[in-house]
Amino acid sequence: MATVRDVVSRALRRIGVAASDVPVDATDAANGLEALNSMLRGWEARGVYIGHDTDYTLNSTFETGLLPDRYRDPTTYLLAEALAIEYGRPLTMSLSKRISESWKTISANYLSPVNLDVDDGLKRMPSQRWGFWSGRR
Repeated sequence: MATVRDVVSRALRRIGVAASDVPVDATDAANGLEALNSMLRGWEARGVYIGHDTDYTLNSTFETGLLPDRYRDPTTYLLAEALAIEYGRPLTMSLSKRISESWKTISANYLSPVNLDVDDGLKRMPSQRWGFWSGRR
């Protein structure tokens, strides 16, 4: 099972902050962890509800909570995007494409539509009589 540390380390490697043969230092790992928890909480504001009620630690298994292991790669790429912004790293075209695909994968499975409130004026059909004499308002 992958740990959150594995996800954070991989995201940092994707943007070139960490080398593949060197463990991620504590500061970068802490920054990555903070960015991951913030990102997961922020998904709710975008309508993606994964049940992220408790923040991860670096030693948490990734599967903790409602986000199964199959979403580890999409989460890693989305975290890489968040960290690239924080570290001022440019995104390559291929990484940008993977990030876009990752968000589509996550949102397709977790997006919850919000209730739509439609104005009464838009609900009226042309064939319906609306006015004082019809008794409707």
